[in-house]
Amino acid sequence: MASDQALAACLRRFLDACAAGDEDDNAVEMLFQLRRHLLLHGAAADDRGVPVRGLVWMTLLAVPSVSAERYGSLIRLGPCKQYQKIRSDSFRTFPNEKSFQARVTENSLIRLLNSFVHENAADGVFSYLQGMNAVAAPFLYCMSELEAQAAFSRFIKVYCPTYWLANMAGARAGCVLVDRCLQAADPDLFHHLRSRRLEATVYAFALVSSISCVLQPFSEVLKLWDFLLGFGVHNNIVAIVAQVVLVRDGLFSVGNPNEILNYRKWPALNARLTIAFTLDLIRRLEPALYRDIESHTYSKDVCDQILRPKST
Repeated sequence: MASDQALAACLRRFLDACAAGDEDDNAVEMLFQLRRHLLLHGAAADDRGVPVRGLVWMTLLAVPSVSAERYGSLIRLGPCKQYQKIRSDSFRTFPNEKSFQARVTENSLIRLLNSFVHENAADGVFSYLQGMNAVAAPFLYCMSELEAQAAFSRFIKVYCPTYWLANMAGARAGCVLVDRCLQAADPDLFHHLRSRRLEATVYAFALVSSISCVLQPFSEVLKLWDFLLGFGVHNNIVAIVAQVVLVRDGLFSVGNPNEILNYRKWPALNARLTIAFTLDLIRRLEPALYRDIESHTYSKDVCDQILRPKST
């Protein structure tokens, strides 16, 4: 509880600095302290039941003011063209996660995703894609439905838009980057997996495209997201590699490594250990590789370059 109160205090200091118009080192320092606390201690609900984590996430994503009137108008538009696709995925969203099922209704998930499609129908860039239901889940768990819709929309369109283009170029490029990152971090393991015809597109696509939301347990996914929203969603690529390297002994000892790396059987996430190893890996990556990792979530040109067949 003391940790939650300290995080809330960090958040207040940062917001106060922003409200005061501080564009100098004070606001920067307050943001640093907020991220540092999130990294070291994570987040949870405070003693009043207010989800501090949700407030912090909205702040880190710079979610603009939310409008209940606008959200209501989107809901009143009724079912979108992808409504049946949304319905076919919604009931499968963390069905065995009791804490999620107790807090988030299927109807709220459907409304959020349906409104997102309506909100973006005019420009034709974003629609519903499978996997959005999993990505929406953490927002609905940590925030009100109104706040979650605004945060989800900003997250998709600003922080990882390439993942949600029709061809999912960002997620596909992300898998290539998982391979490149693993090759740099652990060449022996990389070649071992390749010898078993295991590329990241086979074993990691679900983790890349869902920003690791398919992992279990859900409580650890939230802790990993504290890190990703604080320090960059692109770091999910390195976090996936960290998890693969952490189970390298098992991968070498089994005849079929996919028995371990199949996302449905993926080892339980330990967020603190994964984050610590991720930070260590980041420091060891070549700058050019990390630049590609940083920019592939929002730059279609970078994704195209990563996915372009190499000339022989």
